[in-house]
Parts: sequence; C-alpha cells; structure tokens
Amino acid sequence: MSQQTNKTTYRIFYLKVFLVTIVVSSLAVLAIFIGARKPSNTNSTSSNPSNSKSPNPISTVSAVPSKENKPAPLFTMPNLTTSGSTSLSGLRGKVVVVNFWASWCTACKFEAPLLAHISSVYQAKGVKFLGVDVNDKNAPALQFRQKYNVTFPSVVDPQAKVASTYGVFGLPSTFIINKSGVIKYQVIGAIGQHSFPKALNQVIKTGK
Repeated sequence: MSQQTNKTTYRIFYLKVFLVTIVVSSLAVLAIFIGARKPSNTNSTSSNPSNSKSPNPISTVSAVPSKENKPAPLFTMPNLTTSGSTSLSGLRGKVVVVNFWASWCTACKFEAPLLAHISSVYQAKGVKFLGVDVNDKNAPALQFRQKYNVTFPSVVDPQAKVASTYGVFGLPSTFIINKSGVIKYQVIGAIGQHSFPKALNQVIKTGK
C-alpha cells in the first residue's frame, strides 16, 4: 500500500514539475515576442533638422522678453577666426544678437543652420550678429563654423567669463540687444524658426 502511495506521489510531483516547466517556457517565449515587437506609434528621430519627416530631436525655445531691461554686460574678447579682438561697445547704435555656443554642444549643432540662415537675412537689415564660443578649442570650433556655414564673427570665451556675466547656465543661449545696448529678449536653448525672427522684428521696429 505504501509503495503504491509513493508511486502516486512521485507521479504527481513530476507532473507538477512538467506543468511548471511548460508554463515558464511559454511565458519566456511570450516575453521575447513582446520585447521584439516595435510599437506602431513609435516615431524614429534623426539628427538632421532638415528632415521634415522626423520630429526635431531638440526642442526649440521661444524668445522671452527681458523684464529687467538691463544693459548688456560689455566685453572685449579675442576673435575666433581673425587676429585682434571685438568689443560689444563697438556695436552700440545697432541691434545686436549675441549667441553663446560651442562645438561640443549638441543643441548648438541643431540650431546652427537656422541661426546661420537668419543671420544672413537680418545682417542685410543692419542687425549685427556676434557669437561667443564658450569653453571650446579652436580647431573643432572652426570646423563647426565651416560645417554649418556660419559666417558672422565669433569671439572666444575659454573660461566662460563672459557667459557668466550674462547668467548663461546652458548652451546655446541667445540675447537680442537693442540700439541703446539694453537686453530686450533672451533664449535659453535653441532658437525657434518663427518666434526668434518675430522677437527680432519687434526690436527692429520699435528700436526698444
């Protein structure tokens, strides 16, 4: 009687083991299948901002009016592409766009083609563009300018001293300065295709 009981117990045990093994294996196969599937609503992204079929990998930021209306901090720094230096004070009487950037900055790479285009349009209207290359090396900075067809001048800010005086805590950062040398708009992040020209037109129109 006891032998028969033992045989029955073993059979039940092995049956349980078999069933558990089947269940675990089935769950593993199901998990692999689900993990391998690509959700239908997933959008691929591209680092090329000109690809209109893919969403922008970097979010743009609208130009924000400066509430303080404080004078732009003056600076004189060495030029990136030529000898000598450039002083912000020498641009007084002009609407000036100061753009803080670096070749190692991912968002700057995304922004550069648009900024280069806007500068080519607005420099013809008398607006001055000046880049400030922050914590960078000359060779990659020059390659950056050539790659993205940036033609407006830049100065170098190797220790981020100028960036600090403007309160810059991230790149890119862009400031629109009126003819009186007062900061009117600022963009902490990549400029927007429509919002930035709108802010620039406002400063040009009002002169304030």
